[in-house]
Amino acid sequence: MNFDYNELVELNKDYIRISNNLYRLNYRNEEEINQFYSEIKKYLIDTKIQTPSKVIEMILTTIRFNLLYFKSYQILIKKIIEEFHPKTVNSIYKKFGIDFQEENKTNYDTTKLPSNIHEENSFYRAIMDDNKELFIIFIEQEGFDKDQKVYGFYPYYGISLLEMCCYYGSVGCFKLLRTKFNSDITRICLHLSFLGGNPDIMSECLKYEKPDYQCMKYAIISHNIDFITFLINEHNLEITNLQWTLDYHNLQALFVDLDRTKYINTCFAYASCFNIPSLCEYFLAHGLDVNVEDYHRRRTALHYAAWFGCKEAAEFLILHGAWLNSKDTDQKTALHYAAENNMDEIVELLISYGADVNAQDYNRRTPLSWAAMNNNKEAAKVLTSHGGCIYGHVTDFQRY
Repeated sequence: MNFDYNELVELNKDYIRISNNLYRLNYRNEEEINQFYSEIKKYLIDTKIQTPSKVIEMILTTIRFNLLYFKSYQILIKKIIEEFHPKTVNSIYKKFGIDFQEENKTNYDTTKLPSNIHEENSFYRAIMDDNKELFIIFIEQEGFDKDQKVYGFYPYYGISLLEMCCYYGSVGCFKLLRTKFNSDITRICLHLSFLGGNPDIMSECLKYEKPDYQCMKYAIISHNIDFITFLINEHNLEITNLQWTLDYHNLQALFVDLDRTKYINTCFAYASCFNIPSLCEYFLAHGLDVNVEDYHRRRTALHYAAWFGCKEAAEFLILHGAWLNSKDTDQKTALHYAAENNMDEIVELLISYGADVNAQDYNRRTPLSWAAMNNNKEAAKVLTSHGGCIYGHVTDFQRY
């Protein structure tokens, strides 16, 4: 059973392009932002690949890896809220520890809010913009602390100045710190250099640090396919955690792994989480059984689609023969995962097609047990309305 990498990329080029542009956003011009917003609507929201709430989650995931364009991301989120008024926006903000609505800031961890990332003409702004002239003024001042740490919304808590240069790809400031202070190149420097994307910085870091699996994670986050293939071909690293391709919306990286490993069953299972029915159809048209299981936990594509709340993909799979009550190594069904993650629409969908509302996992827990343990009120309401019961050991459950 052969799957062509180039064909897969071509068939999914719109999603790949939009997600790449989102993670590699590099403009502040209002006209360009408006144009990109129109593309997000056309290729993600209008196609039902992502709901407005899911797009906001995508953007909030992206921001910490590309803070230079924080305000551009903020504009995109505000546009989505103003046009679609998603009901879950406050819970999304709370989940990510950030809120763009001034009146709500007291409800969240404002220490994470990069509202002034970073003020004009500040020391940190000099690094962000790789402004060597301004940077020199600061580092020449008496009492300058070359070992200071930068805290906030970055991928690592408390990064050095050199690590910050790697994050932003600020090669001028990077060289100044190395020359004047002989600042140490750390493993974090190498990790963050894949986000900054500056070849000179990356090359210098590789002289001192050997690439590890975290480098692959940041290569996936960068949405630069050349970085991924570089680590595979030159350093014999694999994509050891396909979850990264889902968490950071990198469909092309998933195709790279399929092309290299030929683990078709696992790829199909993860591919369902991108909520693209035509992608699921491609695999089935090439002879793959809709109920194949991944190589690790015996989960089917429907398990994953339910887990990640992918309604369009889930319904497609069901209509093409997916077993509703198939169990993984933990004896959990797709309904268990939908309930556990409060995917109430998926819970309703699965039950409407005949899923066993009281299926028990290895520990005799039903879907309602999982909803109760996680205080998932929306999923619990749906389950109880369809006769859901609790077995196993769940305490302090208040019926919704």
